[in-house]
Amino acid sequence: MTPRFPYSRPVSPAVARLVAVGLFGLWLALQPAPSEAQARARLNQDIVLPPETLARNKRNVLEFYDLAFNKGRPREAIERYAGATYAQHNPDVPDGKDGFIWYFEKLARDYPDREVVFHRVFAEGLYVIVHTQQQFPAWLGATQWASIDIFRLDESGKIVEHWDTLQKVQRSSTNLNSMF
Repeated sequence: MTPRFPYSRPVSPAVARLVAVGLFGLWLALQPAPSEAQARARLNQDIVLPPETLARNKRNVLEFYDLAFNKGRPREAIERYAGATYAQHNPDVPDGKDGFIWYFEKLARDYPDREVVFHRVFAEGLYVIVHTQQQFPAWLGATQWASIDIFRLDESGKIVEHWDTLQKVQRSSTNLNSMF
């Protein structure tokens, strides 16, 4: 005798997806929650540095940025302030120290009158975040960019990694707040 199942019709794809999502949700709910220490470690906030080290890191990042961007000396900036490696996350800039030097030497040649103004700098753990206003020459229509740069430093205060996000400063705004 053949066993009989209560439902002999095929299950619709929508029902199958609903069951799969429900089972996945149940699996997630049954996973152990990370401890507070594990959650902090994931954010790299478990490294607590003394105020003088945070101040050194902020100073190193600002001097690095000023030397490479405003003064047009990226090779010297890398030699003074970069660590053993340098990882670049901006898709327009090649990875590594040589990629950084190539890009910023070209920028210095193409836009000799560019300038970056530092508005804010924050440090926590091995990270430094800088809020800047990048200004390009009038012949480019006085283009300005608001940027947030994130730098990761090693324990000796050398820059080893960089991320950024850029936004063009608009000539008009729907509110009265500055981007800076």
